[in-house]
Amino acid sequence: MKYQFELIRSLKDPETKFYQLNIAEVVPFPIKHVAILISIGMVISIIRSFHGLDTAVFSQQLTFYSVSELELIKLLVGIGSILEALFSPIIYLLFASFCFSIFLDDVSFRQSFIVSTVSLFIFILGDIALLPFELWLGIDAITSPFALGVIASSLTSNTYVSHLFSGVSVFYIWALIIQVYAFSKLAFNKVRFIILLALTIHLVFLFFSVLKTYLAIYLVL
Repeated sequence: MKYQFELIRSLKDPETKFYQLNIAEVVPFPIKHVAILISIGMVISIIRSFHGLDTAVFSQQLTFYSVSELELIKLLVGIGSILEALFSPIIYLLFASFCFSIFLDDVSFRQSFIVSTVSLFIFILGDIALLPFELWLGIDAITSPFALGVIASSLTSNTYVSHLFSGVSVFYIWALIIQVYAFSKLAFNKVRFIILLALTIHLVFLFFSVLKTYLAIYLVL
C-alpha cells in the first residue's frame, strides 16, 4: 500500500490518515506539499516586508538613522525574512523528523517527515490567521490574540521572554497535539515520553528562532 498524503484530511480525520501511514508499505516524501507550504510562507513574508511589519520590532532604534540608511535596513530585513521563510521550514522538517525517527521506536524518517509536514501546515495557518491583524490593526506577534506574548509582557519587561512566549500560540499547541497523537499511533513508546520529546524539540526550535531574530537585529543595526 502506498501512502497518499493529504494535508486537509490529515487535520479533519487524523485517525484514518495516521493509521494509513502506520500500515503503508511505501511512504513517499511530500515534496510538492512542502514546496507549496514554503511558497505560501514566502508570500506572507513578502507581504510583511512590503508593509514594514518586520522592522516594527526595533522601530525605536530606527529613529537614529537617515532616510537612505533606513531604506537599506528595511531592504536587508526584508531579504532576511524571505530567506528565513525559505530555509526555516526546511530546517524544522529535517531537524524534527530526524529527532523523532531517532528517539521513537519503530518510526521511520519518512513517517516523521509526514507528521512534521502536517505540523508545518498548522504553523502556516497560524501565520495566515495573524496577518490580517498585523496589517489592519497594527498587532504584532507579541500582542497576537492567538499567543501568550501579551501575558508575558504584562509579567516581565524582558523582551526576549515576551518574544519567546509569543511563539506559544493556539496553533503551536495544535501542532504539538497532532504530533503527539500521530506518534502515539506510530510508535511503541509511552505517550508521556512522546509529549516530552515533542515539547523539547519545539522549545529548542522556538528558542533558537527567537535568538536568531535578535541576532539578525543586532547585525543589521
